[in-house]
Amino acid sequence: MVFYSGDTHVGIVGGWDESGNIEIIHGVSGQNNVVITGKAGFTTIGRPDYYG
Repeated sequence: MVFYSGDTHVGIVGGWDESGNIEIIHGVSGQNNVVITGKAGFTTIGRPDYYG
């Protein structure tokens, strides 16, 4: 998972494009709700713990 500064927005790392750039899946109002973009705006990355 990736986050904007202040945790105001969250995305999921979806993979990398053919040039090796990271692709982020996240919601954006007004653009069909879900988009895939680059890392612009995201400042922090984290990995959830799994309890199971």
